[in-house]
Amino acid sequence: IDSETAVTHLIDSALVKTQTLVWCLNTDPLPINSTAYCVRAAIWATLLARQIGLVRSEIEPLFLGTLLADVGLRLTPQGLIERRGSFRKEEFTAYKKHVQLGVELLTQYPDIDQRVISIARCHHERLDGLGFPKGIRGQQIPVLARFASLAYCFERILGSLSETRNVSPAKATARLYRQRDLKFPEQLVVEFIHLMGM
Repeated sequence: IDSETAVTHLIDSALVKTQTLVWCLNTDPLPINSTAYCVRAAIWATLLARQIGLVRSEIEPLFLGTLLADVGLRLTPQGLIERRGSFRKEEFTAYKKHVQLGVELLTQYPDIDQRVISIARCHHERLDGLGFPKGIRGQQIPVLARFASLAYCFERILGSLSETRNVSPAKATARLYRQRDLKFPEQLVVEFIHLMGM
């Protein structure tokens, strides 16, 4: 099976078997690797997009953009990726470079949808302007990047890159709710909570 077919099948599953996928994602045992973390985030973003009513032509670049958003981490020192706790200033500066590295990798493919690149560029931006790399805020953040950002944040809270799950999906969702209007639009968080309640 080629990668394009696999992506199509995953999107089809998310659009048709939403409840099953929510259950599978919430009961999947950890540890998992960084590749699975990206796949999980892409599925969450797709499920949320379906919940809100985005059309297939928006969902496809959302899935692919979320899946590839952290591709620049492949060029980042492993110690920074596995770092737990707070970064020192120079470590955080080095870590933030993965966004630009990812964008540079993706722009090498002339046929790639620009929305995919936009997601990679903006998936660490925050509603309050305290994100990176540009510190853009609110409506300046592309809509699809907001979905990807929320999905990645949920996976990070769960501890998907840790050896064991840090918190339950319910507690992770509660933490997302506390971050509404700081990192994410409130309506997006509320819709994610409804999705989780399926």
